[in-house]
Amino acid sequence: MVTKVCDEILSYGGKSVVLHEMKGDFCPECGEGVWDADSYRRYTEEQAKILDSLGSEIRKIRKKLNMTQMQIAEVIGVGKMAFSRYERGQSKPAPSLVKLLRLMARHPELLTEIQEPIEPLDQLTTRTVCPAATVETLAE
Repeated sequence: MVTKVCDEILSYGGKSVVLHEMKGDFCPECGEGVWDADSYRRYTEEQAKILDSLGSEIRKIRKKLNMTQMQIAEVIGVGKMAFSRYERGQSKPAPSLVKLLRLMARHPELLTEIQEPIEPLDQLTTRTVCPAATVETLAE
């Protein structure tokens, strides 16, 4: 392991923060490493700020749509507890989920379409119908 001091760029949801002079021990072969206690504390604090701002945005979107956590969780296909953790910044939602929520905020009329039930794929059936085959004898 080699001790290094470097900058770390933390990015999420179009926001970036540069953490200067982060210190840690790194493998010279693969580059994997571990931050020291102070650098790790700084990293987790900045990560919490970013997730908290995202959580606030998610909460605002839900309130704008006049929905409870249970209602919006059902619409987007996650559990109520998972959605609650997103709002509190305790869990990071998938980028596709954040995009969906932002679309719903900009176009609330899509909510009706999103709420329409989808037939489960396990109920999908297929049937092949072929016309009666015509047999030709080829001359050799």
